[in-house]
Amino acid sequence: MEHPDLPWQEKMLFHHYVQQVASNMLPFEHSRNPWKSYYPAIALSSSCGDQRSLYHGMISHAAFHLAQLGVNQHEAYSAIGSRRYTTAISELRPILEIEPGEFATIIGSIFSLMFAEVYSGQSSKWRYHHKGAWTLVRQYRDKIPWNTTELATVSLQCLNIIKIIGETATGIFNDVDSEGSADDPSQDSDTSLSSLISATPAFGFTLGAGKPILDCISKINKLQQRNAGRGSNETSFSQRDDVLEDVLTQLNSCRRKILHSSQAEESSEVSHQSKAFLFATYVYLYRTIFDSPPANVRRYVSETLHHVDAFYSKSNGNFSIWPAFIAAVEAYTPEDLEAAQRWLHRSTCYGMGNRQALRAVVEEVWRRRAGMADLVGVERGVIAVDWRKVMKDMNYDVLIV
Repeated sequence: MEHPDLPWQEKMLFHHYVQQVASNMLPFEHSRNPWKSYYPAIALSSSCGDQRSLYHGMISHAAFHLAQLGVNQHEAYSAIGSRRYTTAISELRPILEIEPGEFATIIGSIFSLMFAEVYSGQSSKWRYHHKGAWTLVRQYRDKIPWNTTELATVSLQCLNIIKIIGETATGIFNDVDSEGSADDPSQDSDTSLSSLISATPAFGFTLGAGKPILDCISKINKLQQRNAGRGSNETSFSQRDDVLEDVLTQLNSCRRKILHSSQAEESSEVSHQSKAFLFATYVYLYRTIFDSPPANVRRYVSETLHHVDAFYSKSNGNFSIWPAFIAAVEAYTPEDLEAAQRWLHRSTCYGMGNRQALRAVVEEVWRRRAGMADLVGVERGVIAVDWRKVMKDMNYDVLIV
């Protein structure tokens, strides 16, 4: 995709975005990759008009990616990324103060700024962009923006996916995006809005996870928010039991489908990605809700990391980080630690600043578990270390995508 009127440096950065950054944004190559099609087309069509925020956000994103790749001009690309980020913000602000002419493009602009932060390695600022975009979606909810264009649908799906995955790191330790407890009636509207977006076609495609698994993760998020809250009565215990039963039924149903899938489906990179999400969600459930020690979820950890390895044996794609991270922080046997280390090495080669921070969190969890196990003279598998607590102690709030 070319634009003859752009200066040479901008052409290079835009080309880098389309060819490299856009590929990183999906775990495998696919013709429906919106960052290779919809976003670049809209950015170029608006780059000579009033609405340039998306274009500048993409240039910023590309520059930060080059800086993180360790190229010779690291400082120069970081400076370009920062300048274009500031320009994108300044272009976006006046648009938000009036009736937006193109809802999807505005959401895309905010999304590009959010990922510029993620790629630059800023650990928490992404959450403020997400909160702003979600507020805008609430504002225009009655206009059903997700049905206007395919770009709007994809943008809102990505926003909702990040909401779900972002909440896995919130828990009782991070208050950056706290807007009330899970029992607060004001949260019902957000839950309903999230459900409407989740019901759109192919939800979860851009992450490499199916809608049923993302639904389970969302339900587990809400359960852990309730568990972290105030005192519980019999009614709330009963409600939690019902949700737990629902989540396990849904996960077990997904598991049965996997067991009955064809041999061709089982060996595909897409299948390995979805299986890793399935087994990691079991890990997330037992560790988050029951505080089960790593030994109790070892089977699921091993299964997850096996599918990470199997994915990389078939693909050079950017494996979605959430399932691998959820398994890696619970790894303690030599075999699982080696598999997790292989994943860490691979995941930090994509020029994404958040990966370095997540690697530091994983290694700190391992260090604390080993230290406590040695101190009390027990096996590492019985030592539960909450990675969210570790993340807070390290002053990180990393988007796990």
